Amino acid sequence: MTAKMENAARELFRISDELRDDILPFIGIRLEDKGEGNESIVKFDDPERLIKKRQQAIEEKLKKEEEKRLRKEMELKKKSTPPKDWFRVMEADKYS
Repeated sequence: MTAKMENAARELFRISDELRDDILPFIGIRLEDKGEGNESIVKFDDPERLIKKRQQAIEEKLKKEEEKRLRKEMELKKKSTPPKDWFRVMEADKYS
């Protein structure tokens, strides 16, 4: 497959994901992907419920990203704290 075809395929998948996640819920249609080689299933549902479920998924994703950012920040703080300052910087809240 050429690079141009790969880019076109990626763009097609991006557009189909956008349709499934950002457009169809607002008109009450749920599209379930069943994996490679299986047909997708189209279901009609309450738009409010689909929008609420979509919002929860977005909030969960943001929460996970924030937790990941905080873990990386803590790792950087641990690595950049000199040993002589470790308890003053890393454990100060326990002993204050």
